[in-house]
Amino acid sequence: MVCNLPAVQYFGIRNHAPGLLRTTEGAMASQWDLHVTMDKYGRFCGSLILLSELSLDSERQGVRVGKPDEETETTLEVKREIDSLLDNGTYDRTMRPHYQLGQATRVEVDVVLNTLGPVNELDMEMSASFYFRQQWQDPRLAFSAFSRMNTSLLLNHRRVDSLWLPDIYFSQGKKEESHDVTVPNLLIRLHPDGTILYSQRLTVTFQCLLDLRKFPLDEQTCHVRMESYSHTTDDMYFAWSSERKSLAILENAHIPDFVLTKITAHDCTATYATGTFPCLEARLRLSRQIGFYMTQIYIPSVLTVSLSWVSFWLEAQAIPARISVGLLTVLTITTQSSGLPRVPYIKSIDVWMSVCLVFVFAAYMQYAFVTVFSRRHRKMLTTSMSSSNLQANTANQKSSSPETMTSVNGSTSNGDGGRERRGSGGETGSGFKPRRPTSFTLRRQSSVWWGFYDEPRDLGRAVDKWSRILFPSTFIIFNVFYWVFYTQVD
Repeated sequence: MVCNLPAVQYFGIRNHAPGLLRTTEGAMASQWDLHVTMDKYGRFCGSLILLSELSLDSERQGVRVGKPDEETETTLEVKREIDSLLDNGTYDRTMRPHYQLGQATRVEVDVVLNTLGPVNELDMEMSASFYFRQQWQDPRLAFSAFSRMNTSLLLNHRRVDSLWLPDIYFSQGKKEESHDVTVPNLLIRLHPDGTILYSQRLTVTFQCLLDLRKFPLDEQTCHVRMESYSHTTDDMYFAWSSERKSLAILENAHIPDFVLTKITAHDCTATYATGTFPCLEARLRLSRQIGFYMTQIYIPSVLTVSLSWVSFWLEAQAIPARISVGLLTVLTITTQSSGLPRVPYIKSIDVWMSVCLVFVFAAYMQYAFVTVFSRRHRKMLTTSMSSSNLQANTANQKSSSPETMTSVNGSTSNGDGGRERRGSGGETGSGFKPRRPTSFTLRRQSSVWWGFYDEPRDLGRAVDKWSRILFPSTFIIFNVFYWVFYTQVD
């Protein structure tokens, strides 16, 4: 290959090396200053020869230099299609589809639950994470008639601001959150006929009015409503998806504290003062898992009530032990009730805790009842002993008199000092031995107050004895009625 100045001009040297001499048909132009020496010209000519060889080799291998490949062509075509649909100056995202035709826009909805809960009984709310999908047709975005592409287009999430979107909101939502990690969790798919699938991953906290009368043996129904904020049924209407299951839940979805027993879809189109607005409703039937409450409330309260019965086997004189058991059980039952939901009506757990508190308090009062009898017995015993000693002293004084008298124990004496004893012991003499009060005497004194002939000490022991049977039996009967009523009655 011969490298001459015309060849240099042919390969564009005129543009890249203006210092070179420009010629035509090998003649040198005198109006250009010659600044390039022959040595530089030789090196430059060698570089041109190398580039020429590389270009010829690339053409022999079938590679077209500077021309985009097939993948790039497809990408450019998709971009041109999207730009021609959304940025053509005729598409108005503020106008709903079918507006020009005077027809209402149909929006299909389906929901796939990912996680449900927790349910907050104190605030009457429930949280749910789910995939929320909307689908509608916009004839203005159809591209099947003039495009070579017959597949759907996946739009970037940045294009969401260029599309018309239904104004669906959750009427019972208290807090909504969209997920943006690692990218915004949304999908926009445009089909050739103009159908748009718009899917989002959301976490919403709903208001759920709970009926806690049977708490924690309850079942709850939470309503999730999706309404249009500004479009009436004349402009837009909702329908559950006909292509996919309208309401579904993932197999590995976790619901703390509850079991989702039933989920149903309903139409809740409602009329307000401003018009009739489309609405869809999902009803979630939840059954509470009682395991936590069994281990944290029911079983501990049963043990606490049973602990209060220990005092029935303690002696009435064991005052510190009985007081400690009573106070401990009362405080325990009271503390367990502090973390329960506060509602203006009576719950089943309130009935349970109240009855347990009554049993504990009754055991404490039973101890007070037995203590009263024990103290009365000791008081009466002390009084009887004092009375007997007083009678003995009086008898001794009378026995020293010369006159004949009848002693307190039934013996007689005369002035000669002779004495005849008529007593139970048959003893004679001037000395008098005082006797302890008999149980008959105590029974007689006790009958003044209680109407029956029993010693107070024996009555206290009888109360303890009967309490050991009466308290557990009554508590068992209460348990039977409680569990049957709150688990069987709807």
